[in-house]
Amino acid sequence: MGLLDSLKGLFSGAEGSDKGAEQQQAYEEQSIDYEGFHITPAPIKTGSSYRVAATITKGEKEHHLIRADEMPSLQDCIEISLRKSKQMIDQQGEGLFESR
Repeated sequence: MGLLDSLKGLFSGAEGSDKGAEQQQAYEEQSIDYEGFHITPAPIKTGSSYRVAATITKGEKEHHLIRADEMPSLQDCIEISLRKSKQMIDQQGEGLFESR
């Protein structure tokens, strides 16, 4: 399953959407506020591992962070997703939301 398939499954109403909704709620519970931004981890299941990913928001602005890094543990992936998000905020600040 490729990255695009993973993203499609994450955002579509595909089979298992109840499980996806439960998982999203679990991620929401682990969300944090950092430097005026809101970070929600959103690991992407890829086979037997999880790809580092998160959603960073500030007001109406939203940025989807997706990294190539994969972790065997969901909890490790969540922690790294939060850490990488903080790092991006520290480095880019509001520039996260600019089109490139």
